[in-house]
Amino acid sequence: MKKIIKLWFIYFVSLVIICEALPSLRIADGYLTLVKAAIALSFFDFLIKPIVKLLLLPINILTLGIFRWIINVLVLYLTTILVPHFQINPFLFPGFQSNGLVLPSFSLSLFWSYIFVSFLLDLISSIIRWLIK
Repeated sequence: MKKIIKLWFIYFVSLVIICEALPSLRIADGYLTLVKAAIALSFFDFLIKPIVKLLLLPINILTLGIFRWIINVLVLYLTTILVPHFQINPFLFPGFQSNGLVLPSFSLSLFWSYIFVSFLLDLISSIIRWLIK
């Protein structure tokens, strides 16, 4: 039980950080939707993710662990289906220009946006797990 609550807290804080940083992650009802999404993510991480990782272990070994992100994208997609006001939209970076530094604008499709949010969610939750230990 303690592990599930810890996992929920990690996902909740990670989602709050990502929501503040990225405009592509859209939360309609505020913190109640974040709580529901964190519960769904922790449920999928605790019960479904180990089964899928075990079933897809040969593919994950062949791709040297890169397929793990696809599993995270699948879990994130299932969360957007389960939680109605939690959605991921295509990402648009408007560009940046300052003192001669120019970053051009670019956009990511919905698929790449899912991969980007999944990567950030995994990165931030790993950092939080490391800080909690």
